Amino acid sequence: MAKFKPTYGLLTLAILCLFARVNAQEPASSEIYTEAYTDRFQELFFEALKEKGIENYDRARALLLQCKQLEEDNPVIDHELAKVMLLSGELAAAEAYAITALKAAPEEYWYLNTLMEILSREYRDFELIRAVIPSDSPKLKMNLASWYLDHGQIQKAETALNGLPGSPRTRLLKARLNQLSKAANTDKNAAATTEDKEAEIPEGSVEDYRLRLEIIEREQNWAKLLDLSTEAIELFPLQPYFYYQQGRAYLEQKDIDSSISSLLMGEELLIAPSDLNALIYQALSKAYSLKGNMEKATYYSNKLKEGL
Repeated sequence: MAKFKPTYGLLTLAILCLFARVNAQEPASSEIYTEAYTDRFQELFFEALKEKGIENYDRARALLLQCKQLEEDNPVIDHELAKVMLLSGELAAAEAYAITALKAAPEEYWYLNTLMEILSREYRDFELIRAVIPSDSPKLKMNLASWYLDHGQIQKAETALNGLPGSPRTRLLKARLNQLSKAANTDKNAAATTEDKEAEIPEGSVEDYRLRLEIIEREQNWAKLLDLSTEAIELFPLQPYFYYQQGRAYLEQKDIDSSISSLLMGEELLIAPSDLNALIYQALSKAYSLKGNMEKATYYSNKLKEGL
């Protein structure tokens, strides 16, 4: 019986099929590599946040620098490095990273807030670094005005608002500026004591928004609560109570992820134990329960019981 002998044409076809099979596998291999790269970055990043949370700043910095090797131009990493450097007292390095982050994303309020905190610790004025950041950005100017208003620097806030287009947020900031200016110009000797009468709450102030939010919460008008709390955050971005109310509104409307995000921001802004701590922990426990994350739900339930 004659043996089968492969012809040149058959050999060529076999080789072509082999190459086609290898090439077909390349996209999958690329996706696996990308996924592994992303997983590694996330692992390093969240480990760095954990180390920062337990005040192990050297370890947090080392992990963030590894993240920066993977994503060199990511402003989130520069911002976190700035915060870690600030916490560890390395103010010059903190300022450099904060400037880098703000240059990459001038619209981010928290990047500006971190930079201003660093400058305050260094007893340096914003004007000293104005030339090295995109200070003409309208969003940065609005964020700067908001920061100045939060810290009672009315004249600097007014300067920051000059020349800005008449957007809704600009109008709100100018209204707040007017309220604070009026309050600053009132006669300081008008009332030596207020024991027998309630002081008037200025319209547009933190207390004004707080009282209005409490009324709406009692009415259980969750859509209106969300609108007003969002407006309050725009004007007073460092007030944890407003993030609690925003998180509560999202929670009641079954937007669990948005609720958790707002509540966690409120928790981050807590300074000292108060009734607000308990409200935020209770809401977070409920939100994580609805999300099915019982580990986190139990964690916040325990914090609530411990009164932390």
